[in-house]
Amino acid sequence: MKITYDGQVREFDLMKVTTEELRQVKEKMHLTVRQFLVGITEADVDAMLALKWVITHDGKTPCPTSLDPFPDYWQFAEAWNTAQDEAEKEEEETPPDPSPATLPVMSTQTLTGSWEETSRNSSPSTGSPSLSGSESVTGRSDGFPTPLSSPTA
Repeated sequence: MKITYDGQVREFDLMKVTTEELRQVKEKMHLTVRQFLVGITEADVDAMLALKWVITHDGKTPCPTSLDPFPDYWQFAEAWNTAQDEAEKEEEETPPDPSPATLPVMSTQTLTGSWEETSRNSSPSTGSPSLSGSESVTGRSDGFPTPLSSPTA
């Protein structure tokens, strides 16, 4: 996302915040990662100050503390909200990826190799295996499992 703040446009991805940055936020601001992320959604002043630092620091600027002043809180919060709104709008306008996101569904025919074999034992309405009057789940009418054939030598 692009955020315009303090006269500069910065490219920022919240999911690319480094663990070192998150540790500094935890140490200096006393915010866990969860508190930081939830705080951003709630526009918490400490979370927003930490977010401002993550976005604007140059690697030399120390992480602020929760006692540091944040005189431009409202301007930064507005810039963050605007950037989020624009990112959401851009995401909505972006056409979906034509490649499938999930694996294709395999038909019973693909899995068994024979459509007739599976459809013969399927209920016409559900496609689920169905039992006739005398059959049991085990395949025999007496309820015992079907014996396995033993190999002949």
